[in-house]
Amino acid sequence: DLEIAHLYGSEEEAMSILGRSLSDATREALHALDQEALDDRLLQALNRILLGKSKKTYQSERVWLVIRNAHPQWSAADVKVLFSQIEVPQGHPFEKIWVLGDMEGKSGIVRLYP
Repeated sequence: DLEIAHLYGSEEEAMSILGRSLSDATREALHALDQEALDDRLLQALNRILLGKSKKTYQSERVWLVIRNAHPQWSAADVKVLFSQIEVPQGHPFEKIWVLGDMEGKSGIVRLYP
């Protein structure tokens, strides 16, 4: 079985990327995010997804996690640079964990586990 997760960086960025209407407060939050380093946001968002998904249980004995990057400023190369800092929680239910570098897979795929 596959568990698919989408990597956006933040809720505000997800709304912007998906073309959803942004409130003034959301626009301000998104502007504040622009001030943070992209690598920091990528690492935080990726580790947040991994932690959240590691707590789930599945009926299947063989489950792969595929994290699909939806942020246009990140790619597989960015994930590879941060590889040593990515925290794959122990005891997660996944046989394999992959990050698809972009929505179309053009930048490549990164195997996080094993």
